[in-house]
Amino acid sequence: MERAVCSYTNRSDKYAFPQTRIYQRQYAPFYAHRIQQLRPRLESTVKETWPDVKLLKLSELKINQRACVIGTLYKHMELRPSILREVSQEHNLEPIIKLKRFTSPDGKDELYLEDEVQRIALSGLTIDEFVTGVVIAVLGYEDKTGKFHVEDTCYPSLPCQPSLPSLSNTDSFILITSGLNIGDPSENLLSIELLIDYITNPIIESSRKIARVLIAGNSLSQSTMDKDYMHKAKYLTRKSAALSVDAMKSLDQLLWQLVLSCPVDIMPGEFDCANHLLPQQPLHRCMFQKSSRYSTFNNVTNPYKYNVEGVEILATSGQNIDDIYKFTTLEDRLEMMELTLKCGHVSPTAPDTLACYPYDDKDPFILEETPHVYICGGATYFQTSVVEGPHGRRVRLISIPRFSAAGVCVLLNLNTLECKPLQFDCSLKQDIMDASI
Repeated sequence: MERAVCSYTNRSDKYAFPQTRIYQRQYAPFYAHRIQQLRPRLESTVKETWPDVKLLKLSELKINQRACVIGTLYKHMELRPSILREVSQEHNLEPIIKLKRFTSPDGKDELYLEDEVQRIALSGLTIDEFVTGVVIAVLGYEDKTGKFHVEDTCYPSLPCQPSLPSLSNTDSFILITSGLNIGDPSENLLSIELLIDYITNPIIESSRKIARVLIAGNSLSQSTMDKDYMHKAKYLTRKSAALSVDAMKSLDQLLWQLVLSCPVDIMPGEFDCANHLLPQQPLHRCMFQKSSRYSTFNNVTNPYKYNVEGVEILATSGQNIDDIYKFTTLEDRLEMMELTLKCGHVSPTAPDTLACYPYDDKDPFILEETPHVYICGGATYFQTSVVEGPHGRRVRLISIPRFSAAGVCVLLNLNTLECKPLQFDCSLKQDIMDASI
């Protein structure tokens, strides 16, 4: 089988943990580095957007003086998860109330702007559309109550973007999927088998044009995270195995079929056997006894940045967008993805509400260059759009649905950056099997 071959470079070095890991640090240096790195980009954008307005620090503000200030947003939320509240609920001291979103229906949430010295409360904004951790410039004035009334906002401009290669006469594709959810009690492996058959089939012309496969997180189901197994005494579980063991064997078998045919990049997700803190490190090769023997098996980080045929691609497994969803009233995942591009940061809510490693010398989630394609897994349904920035910069946004729920994967054309969904419906095959029983 002659398959399309494309150049490939993994550019995710900045997401690797340091060799010596220290988890006792505070996050103050992490936030300080974020504002220090994004401030120059914001200042240049402010001068272009509001050339006649003074750029001041919070300590330099005067009552009713119209000015622009730069800082990091902090959103005070009454319903925000609290470790003390969780402990109280575990010990039945408080009723257990599970919320999917944490915005206050009574409008009691408050928004603050912090710089290196102090903070000030903001007014005049739709609070539910903002999240903690965004570095932003606001135009307005401080009123008599001590609040800064915001008239307009400004985000860092999109950083430089490498030029795309010239169009080729032949097309090559990346197949992207997410949320295989292997190990779920209600899983249906028929659709996954159809997907593998499509990728490895030498007769289908479009299959031969697939140069790489990307699995964007949550290959294992949430049900494989058996907390009871972890908390039981060893003598009670010595004759039993964790649910994730069988699930990993099934995943390894499926990947083995793929890596025999084409290169496969597999990212960790929220429910996979990887570290919980972002950036998630690659799934350990020892868990893939069959597929890891081949050079086409590629275990990567989350987030994952790489270059294929000159196309810069940035992918996440979806935790960054899921967290923004929890703390805003935004519904459109593409809108949330665009927000992360606008603020120049892949995961602005980390480390406030999304756990991440306590770096003291950098913030690896800052966008240092604009990707051509931005992928996010774990969605409910497929979406795509194009974001246009200054100087002709264009980013293709792709929201990848959970394959276990929708049976949908996405083909990305590396030549035109167009993408289309492919749905693998196993209902017909299932009906035939039921009829034969």
